[in-house]
Amino acid sequence: SWDDAMQGAVDETALWEGAKAFHHRSAAASMLVQQLLHDVEHATTDARRAVAAWTMGFVTLRRRHVPTVIEQLVAVGSDRSAPTEVRCHAVEAIAHQLQHSPEIGLRRRAARRLASLVDEVDGELRYWAAFTLGQLGVAPSARPLRRLMTDADPRVRDEAADAIVELRRLRLRPR
Repeated sequence: SWDDAMQGAVDETALWEGAKAFHHRSAAASMLVQQLLHDVEHATTDARRAVAAWTMGFVTLRRRHVPTVIEQLVAVGSDRSAPTEVRCHAVEAIAHQLQHSPEIGLRRRAARRLASLVDEVDGELRYWAAFTLGQLGVAPSARPLRRLMTDADPRVRDEAADAIVELRRLRLRPR
């Protein structure tokens, strides 16, 4: 179980190795999803929270779990009181869960809520916001990505440029 894998971890490296055992699990069981969701917000260490957020991006969710998982990941990614590493992994996980999703409404809602991350102080968080907005591939992503094209951090600018190329490929031109 998730708890067993995490309890046996003696250091941060072991936490990440334990998480890899759950990477790309097909149709994750409800219990695993609930354990991960709990740990994303309430684990006793920031490292375990980050590992749980990362893992959420790579487990194959049952369709009924997707809206709940995305809502919680968006909330954590937007929570300025959460550690940056946890927020970054939550935002990245949204991209991985929704990039091929037929749930266009869910992708649009996530993009609208994540748009505010372009104003964050931390460049790493802006980078993951650019990545995720591009992967969502919806019109609400265009304007925030355009703003990131002038970011002080070259990694953020490069990721925003890549994301805009993807939006153009999908015929969603930034205005």
